[in-house]
Amino acid sequence: MNKIIIIGLLIFLAIFYVINSQKSIQIEGFYIVLPPSSKSASGYGIIKNKSNKPDVLIGVSSDDATVMLHQTQIHSNMANMVHHSKFSINAGNSLILRPMSYHLMLTHISKSARHSIKIKFEFKNAGIIEIKIPILDSHKYN
Repeated sequence: MNKIIIIGLLIFLAIFYVINSQKSIQIEGFYIVLPPSSKSASGYGIIKNKSNKPDVLIGVSSDDATVMLHQTQIHSNMANMVHHSKFSINAGNSLILRPMSYHLMLTHISKSARHSIKIKFEFKNAGIIEIKIPILDSHKYN
């Protein structure tokens, strides 16, 4: 009887941890800009760490494109893209992806991805969060 109670409690705690850990990261306002006849696109939005502990973005991927986290840095009036394989987001802070700063770089985009692309964000603590990001017409964006 005690073993059943302990096993039940452990299952409850595991489910509670999974549910709460995924709510600790919020992904908001994402969109992708794909210029006409371009082979690459950029993704922008906000990743918020709502938890009371830091988390680390350890991967970004998609079945529809190659996705990388980049940062634009300006040196001698030249823009350079710096690849980040991971990014730490402190408790209560956000990673803001916007033009001329941090952004998602998408290449090798599938021809079937016309209106949106599913992207998986993998975090050390929160796990994998998958969202469908709309592709905006670059003429409307500018």
